[in-house]
Amino acid sequence: MSQQRKVVRAAPDATTSRPHPDQQTPRSAARALPERSAPAITREAPWFAFNASSAPLSPEGPPFSPNRFLLGANVPWVHYGVDVGTSAWRPEGGLHAHAEDAALIREVFERLRADGVQTARFFLLADGRAGVRFADDGTPEALDGSVFADVDVVLEAARTSGIGLVLVLLDAGWFAPASFVDEQPVRGHGDTVRDPAKRAALLERVLRPLLIRCADQPAIVAWEVVSGADLFVAGLGPAVPERRGLMAALRRRMGLPDREADAAARVSVEEMRAFLCDAVTLIHRQTRALATVGVSRWSALSLVRGLGLDLYSVGWPADEAELRCAVSDLRLDRPLILSSFPGTHPRRSIKTLLDGARCAGYGGAFVWSVLRHDMSSGYDGQVPQWARNHAGQLHHLDLPALTPLPAAEPREETAEESEANPPLVLKR
Repeated sequence: MSQQRKVVRAAPDATTSRPHPDQQTPRSAARALPERSAPAITREAPWFAFNASSAPLSPEGPPFSPNRFLLGANVPWVHYGVDVGTSAWRPEGGLHAHAEDAALIREVFERLRADGVQTARFFLLADGRAGVRFADDGTPEALDGSVFADVDVVLEAARTSGIGLVLVLLDAGWFAPASFVDEQPVRGHGDTVRDPAKRAALLERVLRPLLIRCADQPAIVAWEVVSGADLFVAGLGPAVPERRGLMAALRRRMGLPDREADAAARVSVEEMRAFLCDAVTLIHRQTRALATVGVSRWSALSLVRGLGLDLYSVGWPADEAELRCAVSDLRLDRPLILSSFPGTHPRRSIKTLLDGARCAGYGGAFVWSVLRHDMSSGYDGQVPQWARNHAGQLHHLDLPALTPLPAAEPREETAEESEANPPLVLKR
């Protein structure tokens, strides 16, 4: 009778075995897990994977760690660009001069806190159509007299409701080619970054006073210097339209700048990095909050690496394949926040998008948007349900006692005030 030989399998080498980080077992013979781009969706998944050997974050900010996720919501504006400061549309001022808008902000913040969302993202100066006085050559001269009073409305609403704030100083429209809205000039401030003298004026006369004014406000979790900083940077932003063809004809018909004008308006990588570096340094010197810069996609993160950011921020990508990749693959030295994801998606629910962001390694995610500004905006009962289900993994802001606001500077009266435009229609 033939004797069968017993096959003895050698145990895998410990150096090649890849046990799941949650399964801290001493079994040396554990089978190596297959490679994958993102960890499995479980309540204890190692979703927050960034370089743990990096320098610690500011002790004043939220304690980012492998078991904390920053759940936030975009409350970007009530009326785009005119909530803070005086403008041709609202010469009397922004939020402080419109009680119904201020009440809406308070109502939204209170609803968010009740739903378990503890951080809101709000835009301040946007594309520069309100709040900033410019000289004839485009040099920023100062904030107007309404800015502080309007910002106070947002801070007061945040403190009374217990909501933390990510305040966005500028958005990509600031650097876009100059254009007109209701026959009023808007945008076209890229030279405030290209020209060193104008850049210094923007930092010293506009950003510094605002940061000093809000330096000790505990409701402010982070300052975002620019949202979509890459969109009008040469070589990083979207392709400039051609001068010939149907699209070029439509652009001329609509009064938009041609290809050469668009190309000339672009900011170089070096110019943008110089401005961002100075702004981040200013935030760290003047405030206790975190500093970040928003970009539109992963490939643009090279623009903001090495600037001393406390966290990275990226918007909803045009290529959703990025969301299936692990954030740890980027080898970032700080957490990465998904600054906006659609509240209304044709194929995915808010719950699914939050699960995906959490398990891909994002340190937080902000739904767009509580106030329905566009087709992607949305906010429903899935947000509070998700917050309850993951309460043990969320940041819980413990805001200090209320800090009295400094007295607002008197509003400057202008000799000539343009007639206010018809009331804007609020999409809720």
